[in-house]
Amino acid sequence: MAYINRGNVYQRKGDYDLAISDYNKAIELNPESDMAYNNRGFTFVLLGEYDKAERDIQEALKISPNNIYALNSMAELYSVRNEPAEACRWLRKAIEKGYTNWNYIKTSSTYDNIRNSPCYDEIVAGK
Repeated sequence: MAYINRGNVYQRKGDYDLAISDYNKAIELNPESDMAYNNRGFTFVLLGEYDKAERDIQEALKISPNNIYALNSMAELYSVRNEPAEACRWLRKAIEKGYTNWNYIKTSSTYDNIRNSPCYDEIVAGK
């Protein structure tokens, strides 16, 4: 858990290489760590390495299908890929499973590509 936490700090600071290194170590120590895979995947989203991101987030969901953070990360991935329908589908899943960080949904730049889509408006209106 320490490597995941430190990786999160690095990620927030924009030190993506250090974050990925810590997530790699967390996965090495615990190959069943859904959060390490998800967080590394989200870091790849931020880096624009979408194929790597998708593989990691899918692995997180394979380990823990109801991981609300991984479901949200998948929504963000599809948003940055500019695929609004798929992004909204994953965002709905995250919310149905209990994701409630509405401030993040409304302010994160990862959702910029879908903010003007009808499905995003519908999701936000239904909160």
